[in-house]
Amino acid sequence: MEQPQYLIDTNAIIDYLGKNLPPHGMDFMSDIIDNVPNVSVITKIEVLGFNALINITNFW
Repeated sequence: MEQPQYLIDTNAIIDYLGKNLPPHGMDFMSDIIDNVPNVSVITKIEVLGFNALINITNFW
């Protein structure tokens, strides 16, 4: 049987990286990320832009 695949949303990635998900959510996302996550090009751009925004905000 084939393992389910998930397309990960930008907000889910940002919340995961910021550790803002509940423990069950963190475990679920860790399992997905460990099994070759599917991330759209748009999501990649948004996450990279979010990280840049955080760095600029912390700079000031």
